[in-house]
Amino acid sequence: MANFSQATIDKGSDIVQDFLCSTCEDKKLDTTADFYCESCVKFYCEICINMHSQLFTKHAPFGRGYMKKWPVAKKVEDFLLKCDVHTEENLTMFCDEHSELCCTNCALLNHRQCKRITLISDKVKSQSSHLQKLTVSIKKILKKMKKLQENKEACIDFVQSSYDEQLHTIQETRRKINATLDTIEQKTLTEMKDTLTKLQASFKSDVDKCIRLWEELKQLREAIQDLNDKSRLGLSFIANNKGEAKIKQSETFLKKSSLQVKVLIRFQPNSDIVQYLSKLPGLGRIDSTQTLMVQEHPNNVFTVQGKSVHNVRISSDSDE
Repeated sequence: MANFSQATIDKGSDIVQDFLCSTCEDKKLDTTADFYCESCVKFYCEICINMHSQLFTKHAPFGRGYMKKWPVAKKVEDFLLKCDVHTEENLTMFCDEHSELCCTNCALLNHRQCKRITLISDKVKSQSSHLQKLTVSIKKILKKMKKLQENKEACIDFVQSSYDEQLHTIQETRRKINATLDTIEQKTLTEMKDTLTKLQASFKSDVDKCIRLWEELKQLREAIQDLNDKSRLGLSFIANNKGEAKIKQSETFLKKSSLQVKVLIRFQPNSDIVQYLSKLPGLGRIDSTQTLMVQEHPNNVFTVQGKSVHNVRISSDSDE
């Protein structure tokens, strides 16, 4: 199997980048390979290929212009074969009833009652894969996922900005009140901070999921590109099913999170606070205003406004 350079492995998501010269690797050198000899089943750099050609005149190595003749990289093969649930097991079966790839543990634990479980090696004899179409679909999903990620990250910055602006309003209001309001002020700031934390946590969760799905789809796309035009039906079948499952998962997430949400934290001072200080629950009211922007077409945009209200109270307050 082909070996990867250490830089390739360290990048994590870039699972398909380069191959190492087999001869140089034996000498503990990381040299990029430029040729692959099918007879030797080895890779060679520009320097080592000269010696190889002198020793094996009848061998016909393939240069980078013919990388379709190069083997599937071991890291790509391992990535596709690995079961997502039982990471130590390889995918060897396919359940037609659930349209799921299975390892031995999956078949035993989740598909014991299924009657249509087939070995992948048998399944690929009667079913073809459409890797090129899958690559296009993954590319589209990656673009949407990246856009959604950027939107959620912008929401985090926006809500922080609105928080900073409204904090100034709170401080201006506080200067009109005497020192006895210290406890109420702290309660108000704490409530607003909690609101900020909850809102940011919600967006951060979406951002993290965007990043995870984006990385998984990117890895899958690169693995598929390495498989193109290579006679590895089993891997192609696995890649096809993994891709479709990941696309379905991503589309579900995109559909659920497609609305571009901007949440505004707002502090509304109570104009009667000085006169009715003893009866007031806090410095004012904190709420978050959501602006939902749905854009189906560049010339067709509509906006929906929504607002959630949070009452600020202290423990000594009683309901009237």
